[in-house]
Amino acid sequence: MSETVGMVVGVVLALIVVSFILGIGMFIYYQAYSTISSLNLGATGNTTRTTIDTNVWNAFQVLTPLPIILGASAVITALLAGFLWIRSR
Repeated sequence: MSETVGMVVGVVLALIVVSFILGIGMFIYYQAYSTISSLNLGATGNTTRTTIDTNVWNAFQVLTPLPIILGASAVITALLAGFLWIRSR
């Protein structure tokens, strides 16, 4: 039973860490982009900067449901561990 509790605590900590990392990553990127966006890099540089900005924000949007997916995985894992523990008795 203590293994299940440890697993659940680990998953909760993972959810918290992933949420903080996403938030911190978005903040750092926003600060860096706001500094870089004021520079004139020429036609090719400006196009590259815009492409990088679009791709990074798309990646953050894809990662947004990650904590929800991890939470659902934790619930499924806890249920399976509980069923296995009950069956082993």
